[in-house]
This record gives sequence, C-alpha cells and structure tokens, in this order.
Amino acid sequence: MATGDESFTEDELREAFRISGLGLLGWDYQRAITTSNVALSLRTIVRGQRRIWEKQNGKPAPVQRALI
Repeated sequence: MATGDESFTEDELREAFRISGLGLLGWDYQRAITTSNVALSLRTIVRGQRRIWEKQNGKPAPVQRALI
C-alpha cells in the first residue's frame, strides 16, 4: 500500500493504465481506478516507473503536486 508520504498523480496513474494494456481488454480508466486490486496494481506500476527513472537519472523523480 501507499505510505502517507507517497502520492500518485492522475497523469502517472493514467500512464500506468496505458502501460498495463487493460484498455485492450475493454477496461476504461474509471473502472480500473475504482477496482481495488487493479488500482493497487496501477500504483505498483507507478512505483516501478519511478524507480526506473531514478536509476537512469540518479535522483528521485520530480512529483508535481496537484494544484488546488
């Protein structure tokens, strides 16, 4: 699960949805994000993408907070 200091932007989650290939199975983003196990998997994909970015660039990936 996500810790309190870890946040996921909608853009990151949408990119994870695109990477997952669920759209090819007939899923839409809204269904995926409201299904708990699938949403957990999407957040895990985001964490993995962040780690890949950190390894390639040697520093934490920038996270843009949502504007109010």
